[in-house]
Amino acid sequence: MLNEGLQQRNTRPSAGSSNGPVRLTFWNMVMATTAVLAVKEWYEDYKSGKSKQPIQLQPDDAEAGESLLARSAAVHGAHAVGALALDPANVEEPYRRRRGWCVCCGVRCDLICKALGIVVLIYALIGGYKFIKWIVTPEPTGLENMPAFSSSLGCTKGKYFFGPDHSKDGVSYTIPLQGSTPVLRVNFDGAAAGTVVLTQGETDTEAEVTLKLRTNQEPLLTDVSATSSSSSWQLKTPSGRTANDDACMRFDAVLAVPKTLRNLTLVSTSILQVQFAQGSSFQLHSLDVSLHSRSALNMLLPHADISAEHAAIELHGGYLVGTLALRGSANINTKRGDTITKLTLAADGKPDAAPQLTTATGSARGDFTYVNADARPINAEHTSTGGDLYLRYASSAFSGPIDIEAKSWTAKGGVENFGMHNPHGKPYVGDEKGTDRLKIRTSGWVGTYF
Repeated sequence: MLNEGLQQRNTRPSAGSSNGPVRLTFWNMVMATTAVLAVKEWYEDYKSGKSKQPIQLQPDDAEAGESLLARSAAVHGAHAVGALALDPANVEEPYRRRRGWCVCCGVRCDLICKALGIVVLIYALIGGYKFIKWIVTPEPTGLENMPAFSSSLGCTKGKYFFGPDHSKDGVSYTIPLQGSTPVLRVNFDGAAAGTVVLTQGETDTEAEVTLKLRTNQEPLLTDVSATSSSSSWQLKTPSGRTANDDACMRFDAVLAVPKTLRNLTLVSTSILQVQFAQGSSFQLHSLDVSLHSRSALNMLLPHADISAEHAAIELHGGYLVGTLALRGSANINTKRGDTITKLTLAADGKPDAAPQLTTATGSARGDFTYVNADARPINAEHTSTGGDLYLRYASSAFSGPIDIEAKSWTAKGGVENFGMHNPHGKPYVGDEKGTDRLKIRTSGWVGTYF
């Protein structure tokens, strides 16, 4: 299968899954410690000779008797020698181990109590260590395992290149744009993995794609096609089934679009990582990005200078990280997979207009920060199918009611009437009759920060 190594990484492992050894529970540790203490005590008794049989004197063993008399005289005095000689019952009995202070049904409860104390101490030390570690460790962002842009796709040593001259410099395509509101649609289909960097072009009437596609299996290039037409460009790569399991293919595209572009649509069924070049600025009427691959390697990285009157973003897996200007409306949809989202929405546009923000996240973490420097009206709706939801509105100047239904809710900031079923009315921030609106629906946990 083409890019089999990447396909195996498409599913992010569950945090609760474990195929390791049996867990070491509290009572397992108690039993193990008890056994160790019992063995230790037995060994100490054996080593000190306490487990030996009592001394037995043979009637005809004169030499042993004389030796015993001599030891007794040395230890207890001369009077003991006579007593020992006259009354064998005065011979000192061998040492007998003192019974434990708590024995029940033949079980040494004192050993169990010692083991309990040791295990409790161990748990206390481990708990203290974890607490200190928690204090000094920064709050998790959800991006700890985020793959590196481009390098995580591999196949960097493929020596066969796509293009008329099979040059490693790639091939360029010109896409003519028509009309007063230029529209551009870009499609990626197939099992190849790749990157797209969007930057600003030098002309106002056409876009340009520079494509570098490489593979380690030359026959696969026959199934690659790149077509360009008015206002659209499409790259097709093999579907995935190959004779060689080590086959790989990747592409790297630079899409240069003019400042006059109004509508941009980018759709991909391939594993795709999309980045907007730093320093570039896009003022669009509509931005539509759909990444349908469920791979954890998918990536969309917008920045603050990406602005669209209407933005629609959909990912079925991977990472959505960065900043997006919020003007008329923004629809962020990641509910069909386990996309991890950490996105800042910066309110922009008319001061008296209320941009509509709608987010729908899935089983993975969703983290949204709302920045509203000019105190524009807020109209936001957040839903989740179960993943943790972080809503950070501290920089939004939010003032109004909160309509919330969640399995559990943690709030920080000035939330009045806290609770989802408060008899005093709906929770709110600032003015209970404020014009801002926030609606939250989730079957999991949500944290709000004002």
